[in-house]
Amino acid sequence: MSSQTQATTVFQFTQTSTVSVKREKVPKASPVRRVVVIDGCNVISKCSDRSYSIHTSNNKFNALPILLMVHDLIKRKFEVFVTIKEFFMSPKTVNYVFALEQLRAFEVLHVFPDAVDDDRIILNTAKAYKGSIISNDKFRDRDDGEFGAEKARRMGFRYDADPNYFPNVDNAGKPESKFLFGLKFDYPDLNTKGLCFPGDPDYNEVKKIYDTVGELYLKRIMSITDLMASYIQREQCYALKVRCPPAPFLLPNDMPDFYLYLQKRQSYEARTGWDKK
Repeated sequence: MSSQTQATTVFQFTQTSTVSVKREKVPKASPVRRVVVIDGCNVISKCSDRSYSIHTSNNKFNALPILLMVHDLIKRKFEVFVTIKEFFMSPKTVNYVFALEQLRAFEVLHVFPDAVDDDRIILNTAKAYKGSIISNDKFRDRDDGEFGAEKARRMGFRYDADPNYFPNVDNAGKPESKFLFGLKFDYPDLNTKGLCFPGDPDYNEVKKIYDTVGELYLKRIMSITDLMASYIQREQCYALKVRCPPAPFLLPNDMPDFYLYLQKRQSYEARTGWDKK
C-alpha cells in the first residue's frame, strides 16, 4: 500500500453503548365477574311478605325485593338479567309494579308467558353467557346432565327481615335510607361462584363478555334504581308524616304518581344539565 493511499484512508470506529432494557412486568390475570341471572319468580315469591309496602291492607306480591337485588348487584358491577313471568307484571297482583316495568324498559328484566318453562330459560341464559344464577330453587328436576355447569354456579341468597331495615319515623327521612325496604340480602357465594378465575376453562370467554359491559351502562342502571328508590322514599315519608330529603324538581308537598315524578325529574335534569354530571 502506498504512502498516499495510507494518508487518505480513514478508519472509522463504531462505538457501541450498552443499553439496559427494563422489562415491564406483565400484569397477572384477575378474576372477572360473570353475568348474573336472577330467578325473579323465586325472589318475589320468597321475599314479598317480608318487605315494606304502604299497601298493608292487601295480600299482593311486592316488586321491591327485585329492585333491591338489582341495585345490590349493579353496585358491585355485575351485569344482571332478571327473568319473570307475565303473572307478576300486573298491578292487580304486584305492588310497585312500576319498578318491574322500568327494569323491563332498560332490558334488565325479561318477561315470559306464564306457560313457559322459566327454569329452562334461566339455565339456557346462564349457559349462553357463561353466567351464574341467583335462586333458592336448586333445579333438582334438571338432572339430565345438560346444565351441570350452570347448576353448579347457582347461588342461593339469604335475607334478613330486620326492623333496622324498615322505614320508620326516625330513619325514613335520611338520604342514606333510600333503600330501606324492610329486608337486607346476603349472597354467600357471590365472590366464588359469581366470579371466573384465571385457569378456569371458560375464563377467556367470560372476560370477553365482561369487557363489553361499560361503566356508562352500570351508571345508567344505577341511576334508574336510584330514581325508583327516591320515589318510594317520598311515599314512605308521606305515609309516616316525616320530612323527606328535598327534591328540587318537585313542588312542596307534591306527591305525584311515579310516572309524573319520572317526567318531572327528567325535565329537571334536562334543564339543569344534572344528567350530564
